[in-house]
Formats: sequence, C-alpha cells, structure tokens
Amino acid sequence: MEADTISVARAYNRLGYYYLEIGDYNSSLKYLFKAVEYGKLLNNGWETYPYGNISSVYKNLEDYDNAIKYTKASIIIDAKAHFPAKEYGLVYNYTYLLLFNSEKMKQIPACIILI
Repeated sequence: MEADTISVARAYNRLGYYYLEIGDYNSSLKYLFKAVEYGKLLNNGWETYPYGNISSVYKNLEDYDNAIKYTKASIIIDAKAHFPAKEYGLVYNYTYLLLFNSEKMKQIPACIILI
C-alpha cells in the first residue's frame, strides 16, 4: 500500500512541477496540493517535496507571503524528518524570498534556529 501511495504522490508532484516549468501555475498548484495529500499519508515527511515546489509557484507569482509560508512549512517538516541536505537548500531559498520583502527580514533568525 505504501508503495502505491508514494507512487501516486510522486506522480502528482511531477505533474505539478511540469506545470510549474511551463508557467501554468493554477494547474501546478492543483497537482502539488494533491501530492501533499498523498505525501501526508506516508507519515515520513515526504510532503516537504511538493511544499518546496508550491513555494516556487508562489515565488513566480510574486506572492511572497505564500512562498515564505510553504518554505517555512517545508523547513519545519525537514527538521523533524532529518533531511539535512534539503534543509540547507530551503534556508537559502527562504532567505532569498525574504530579501524581496524587507519587512519580513526579522524572521530569518527563527528559521535558522530550526536547523
């Protein structure tokens, strides 16, 4: 059962990423949120992958609040699931997003503490 669940989650994540790459952001979000649903069923933190892609969609839409929201969610899950290589990349992305919204720069220390 778990193998089927992860296969479906990966398929939705790949579809979402494909639509992100071609600029169809509504379709991308549709499939990425489906990937999150299936990823949560695995109870191992896998949903962090579509969360990272969701953050990228919102970044491309210049919706930085939601981009930050989903990057933070991914960082928190990664810290609990111990995906250290991914954590460092997310901190970099999070910092990059905050640079576009200087009002949120004060949030960086909270992000770094998670790691």
